[in-house]
Amino acid sequence: MSPRRALIALCTLLLLLPAAAPQAAAAAAPLQVAQQQRSLTLDQAARLVQERTGGRVLAAEVVRDEERTYYLIRVLVRKGQVKAYRVDPRSGRIF
Repeated sequence: MSPRRALIALCTLLLLLPAAAPQAAAAAAPLQVAQQQRSLTLDQAARLVQERTGGRVLAAEVVRDEERTYYLIRVLVRKGQVKAYRVDPRSGRIF
């Protein structure tokens, strides 16, 4: 390939990269999105727990107590057990 063609190909690639960025951000893992946005949405938290546990999300709610706010996600896991997970909206940490 000639140097001129290589330069044209490189410039074309560089022009197309910004168009691909929104798609890449949408496909990012919930934790990465949380880090970019500084907080996790309830849907993102539910998806995060589902990905980590492999279970089916049954319910997701916002819980506010005196000390903090967190997401409570109930998941149906293997063997028919229902487990509850808490997710910190700011860090994405599951506890």
